[in-house]
Amino acid sequence: MGFFSWDCKACGHPALCRQAADPEINSWMTKAIVMFPNGDSARGEYDGYGRVGRFDYGDSSGDEPCLFHLACWEAAGRPSYAGPSRMSKDQGWFFDDGDHDVLEPGTVATEEQTVRLEVAQAKRDGRKRGIQFKNKDEDTDEATYEEIFRLRCEEAKTLPESERISRWGYDPLEYAL
Repeated sequence: MGFFSWDCKACGHPALCRQAADPEINSWMTKAIVMFPNGDSARGEYDGYGRVGRFDYGDSSGDEPCLFHLACWEAAGRPSYAGPSRMSKDQGWFFDDGDHDVLEPGTVATEEQTVRLEVAQAKRDGRKRGIQFKNKDEDTDEATYEEIFRLRCEEAKTLPESERISRWGYDPLEYAL
């Protein structure tokens, strides 16, 4: 069985296996609890292949689990089974850096974590804006794109790298001709 995962019923992010998690930011997303309509549950570390603690999805009777990250479940007041969890589109493994950079509920970020989270958010927002821009302007000729990028690079030269990344989600000077 290949990689797959479910999205947490509370936060919407997938259960992550240790290899996909960032130890400084989201390793808490590896600890999960799965619950079933009959009241059974299992908790432990998610391995990326459908296993949490003693639960193995490959051996299940077809009952779809309700999954929470353990920290989300605790923060939500330990709710009971809430219907099946959605299968994760990124399978808990195939996602861009920063997509699941979320601190554990109830923790206070260090300054370094705050900066990393801000940069990750800026990159995600920049990718989304870039896709929207591309979709809007697919019919625009190449010279227009080149001029827009040239102007962006000129503006980028006046900003420190952190502001360039915050503004556009990437550093245009890395791609300047």
